[in-house]
Amino acid sequence: MDLLAKKLKLSSANLILDAGCGRGTTSCYLARKYWSSITGIDIVPFEISIAKRRATQLNLLRKVSFYSRDYSDTKFPANHFDKVFTLETLVHSPNVEKTLDEFNRILKPGGRLVLFEYSMSLLDEFSMWEREMIEIIIKGSVMTSLPRLGHDAFTKFIAKAGYRILSDDDITENVEPSLERLNNYAIIPYQFIKLFHLQKHFINTTAGVEFYKLIKKRLIRYRVFVAEKQV
Repeated sequence: MDLLAKKLKLSSANLILDAGCGRGTTSCYLARKYWSSITGIDIVPFEISIAKRRATQLNLLRKVSFYSRDYSDTKFPANHFDKVFTLETLVHSPNVEKTLDEFNRILKPGGRLVLFEYSMSLLDEFSMWEREMIEIIIKGSVMTSLPRLGHDAFTKFIAKAGYRILSDDDITENVEPSLERLNNYAIIPYQFIKLFHLQKHFINTTAGVEFYKLIKKRLIRYRVFVAEKQV
């Protein structure tokens, strides 16, 4: 989370949007440590309820607020936020172009967009088994846009939406150890899941093993994009 704060260049004067905030863990951490004002939105109402309880328990209601909203149609005024970020949530967008356009609309001129997201190789580079597994994981995890967020295509989406790209970092090797730990937890139960062809019924365990293999081969990469709304 501190890397996210560094990429955002947080200050107490900033108004930040956490787009796809889930249970508010990241928003609350950043508000508590960096004292920035953060708005979190998520499309899942019960996640927002948990986020609000978290903010209350941490006495952060002056700095964070949470709403049940679609990040492709936020209802916020134009030129409203200083910074917008996603943390592994843009891959769930049904329409990447629409989402990036909405972020551009609500960002102030010169505002910063930071995306911590996965990208993937073309399916032609996957073996038949790898293709079957990634398709199961994508469908089960509702990572609707991941197939479109290719290693080379991702930056094109960002630029086309009207941003100036400041940096594009591949930090796959940094997240690999945590994914390896998940793989180690999942590997034994996954043997039974694989034996009985139950992958689509146990998405998290399947992803723990098969997604890690794809990361190891760099068919899936973990990227950090920093972009700026053009004035």
